[in-house]
Amino acid sequence: MSKFHQNRVFTLLVWLIIVFIAIISAPSITNTLQRYSQPTFSANSQPQKAANLRDQWGYQLGHSQTINIVYENPSGKLTSKQKQTIQSTIDGLKKHQSYYSIKRIVTPSTNVSGQAQMLSKDGSTQVVSLDINPKNDLRILTSELVTQVKVPGLKSFVTSPEIVRDVNNQTTAQVTKIVLVALFIASILIVGIYFRAILAALISFITLFTAFVTSYSISLNLASHFNWAFTQYVPLEIGLAVLVLGTIWNIYIFRKLKSVLTVEREPRAATKQTIQGLRFPITIVGGALTILFGLCGLVHFDEIQALWALAITYPVLILATLTLNAVFTAALGESIFWPTTTLKPAMKLHIGIKPPNFHSGSQLPAFWWFSILPCHLFTSTTIVSTFRP
Repeated sequence: MSKFHQNRVFTLLVWLIIVFIAIISAPSITNTLQRYSQPTFSANSQPQKAANLRDQWGYQLGHSQTINIVYENPSGKLTSKQKQTIQSTIDGLKKHQSYYSIKRIVTPSTNVSGQAQMLSKDGSTQVVSLDINPKNDLRILTSELVTQVKVPGLKSFVTSPEIVRDVNNQTTAQVTKIVLVALFIASILIVGIYFRAILAALISFITLFTAFVTSYSISLNLASHFNWAFTQYVPLEIGLAVLVLGTIWNIYIFRKLKSVLTVEREPRAATKQTIQGLRFPITIVGGALTILFGLCGLVHFDEIQALWALAITYPVLILATLTLNAVFTAALGESIFWPTTTLKPAMKLHIGIKPPNFHSGSQLPAFWWFSILPCHLFTSTTIVSTFRP
């Protein structure tokens, strides 16, 4: 008994360390989306050729990034006084040019040959172009420039393709967080309602959250270190993979445990019998999905290639499901189904497909039942990976 208790403590300690390292080593979802939302192009594509030429510009303009400041007079044509005010504002910005890491400022007065491109035909709009160091924090720089370049009586905008993409990233990050939180809540409610047990829902949440955080961190660090494909939808794909299949696995584990406890009241023995009965189908299904999504890494298309991250997710989910659940069920026994006090034999579902009774002698039917899941999960993941907001 003492040895078993020590094993439980060791397992929990290992997972706590893993989760702690995963949390501190992985950036936030918002920062991840900002970094990996930039589309990639082949070396022969026009955008990539243009980017390569720009990196070779002289006058210290190589590897720069352009931001446009747009001034608009909503009442009509810009007056001479308004143009002078704009110029005075830009002159004030030049005094802080090094602070903002601005390499060059282009205005209609300094670019006479390109003046027509910087002034609208009706004369109501003027553009000022800034070439900046791309290493700046774009979000902070934009916020500071918006305040710095304001002109009374005129509308002013700070914009660039990168700024527009960053705003979209913030929206995508918010949606991703909301969806992940909703999925976790749905998973908790499903387990809690199915078993009418608070502890079962809480343990399921701990297991799935551990698997998600660990998978997300490992995938992101591998992508950063080895420069593997990683898109802005991978966090959501990992969340869907963990919460959909993980919730189903947890339900089957708890359902099997509840059935075993009606015969074997000793928590350790009941847990051992439960895990032995479900280890094979869970491992086989998880392994098959790991191989399937691992092969996606060989496809030379970023949206599909990035699905290699799910080949990391499923082994982590298998380990978390089989070890963390076992720790809690062996320690709590039938208390896991509190406030349900009377254990009854597990009721069979009548929904057209009869779920298997996972005894040690029925592993083949168990595998057949679990093998239905990959098709549904693969379809869901493909839809997410091709979605564009």
